[in-house]
Amino acid sequence: MTTREQVLDALVTRLQTITTANGYTLNIGLVKRSIRMHLLYENAYPAIQIEDGSTETIEYKTGGLADIYFTAKLSVWVRSRTSMSESMNAVDLAIKKAIATDATLGGLVAHATIQGEVDKDLTGDDDIAKFIRPIRIFYEGQYTEGM
Repeated sequence: MTTREQVLDALVTRLQTITTANGYTLNIGLVKRSIRMHLLYENAYPAIQIEDGSTETIEYKTGGLADIYFTAKLSVWVRSRTSMSESMNAVDLAIKKAIATDATLGGLVAHATIQGEVDKDLTGDDDIAKFIRPIRIFYEGQYTEGM
């Protein structure tokens, strides 16, 4: 498994801690790297799909080390029968708190940070909406000269 895959798996684990038992105001229903759409119809809301959102940016340093950056894209589905905006904001706030609580993802990366604004899509079912939350990942890696 590549470091990048390990980072995405660690992000899944981190976001799975969003539960009322851990002090959050809501429970995340489902966090996966791949979500089959039929699972969303089994009331697993809010649901988060973590995708590999960008190619790596590599800044080479001396001694065979490199700073590596990439963006993970969180697709978040929210169901609400009241205020969709409030529900989306509550989930986004929980995601921000979860990342800030362990920005190194258990020591695997130098830091993971919330990046930019969310991209909201309110065109789905009446009580279901989706938003995209980018997470910028930075870690140090090694490279071999001439490869």
